[in-house]
Amino acid sequence: MIAVVISGDPLPGTRSLAIAKRYQAALMQYPTVQHSLFDLSIWGNLLGSATTLQQLPDHALDACQQLLDANLIIIICPIFHQGLPGLFKHIFDLLDPTALRNKIALQCTTGNLLYSNVSEQQLRPLLEYFGLFVLPIDSYIPYSELDSAPLPYCFSLNNAQQLQRIYFSVNQAVSLAKSQQRSIVA
Repeated sequence: MIAVVISGDPLPGTRSLAIAKRYQAALMQYPTVQHSLFDLSIWGNLLGSATTLQQLPDHALDACQQLLDANLIIIICPIFHQGLPGLFKHIFDLLDPTALRNKIALQCTTGNLLYSNVSEQQLRPLLEYFGLFVLPIDSYIPYSELDSAPLPYCFSLNNAQQLQRIYFSVNQAVSLAKSQQRSIVA
């Protein structure tokens, strides 16, 4: 089984990346799950200038192919001014609308508490349009729950309740994706 964790923040070293790494750590408890991190801050410049996947250089195309090959996609996305980052949405503009059909998705958003409903109003409908099965156990982690280190752009998530929710939701997502994979093979 293949899982991809998307950090949907176009800026490096952000809270979204810190949360994505926690989700990736939760995946490590499943040795049969191959997982990778798709960090938008690394691929953003290349993705932003492309209008099709074929315009991407090989290494960026390989990263997108991992996303297309995944059984489970975990999306961590910041909410900026009541909306999703445009560059994050552009990832989906590059994909065939049927390319992600029947994959399992788990979503987590972060931002100001005022915007906690944006994931239900914007992210879930976007993912469902692409045919992803979005688990109903999404998370919203407000900025206030992330600790900042003395270094700039260095955040960590240490809230026990949020960490427990991450591990629970990853467990549910992996179980469902494995079950789906077995039913396809059978």
